[in-house]
Amino acid sequence: MIIKLVSGLLATIMGFFGLGTPAQETTPAPEQKQVAVAEQSNNDDVQALIDAAHAKAGYEFISVRYDGDTANIALNPKTYNPDKDDATFEAVSQLLQEKGYQVTAVL
Repeated sequence: MIIKLVSGLLATIMGFFGLGTPAQETTPAPEQKQVAVAEQSNNDDVQALIDAAHAKAGYEFISVRYDGDTANIALNPKTYNPDKDDATFEAVSQLLQEKGYQVTAVL
């Protein structure tokens, strides 16, 4: 494992100077892992919006589950109050749509 990392790093450095295999020919697995992490953190602002709404309301009433390009918004029927919480629901829905998700909601 360490030898693979060192050889990949060496190939990358040599590729920068034109002395060996270009960096593009190294193993793509680390790039794929970085993309997955980037996608996960892509929704941090959605979760921050939800967390702030929960803190302000004093109770939890909304959550989002991601399934590929679909975002499933779940509203807790025991705590969700349309008069107080609808603005948060609309804001979360809008933000998810702007990010390119197909949004569904369940009460």
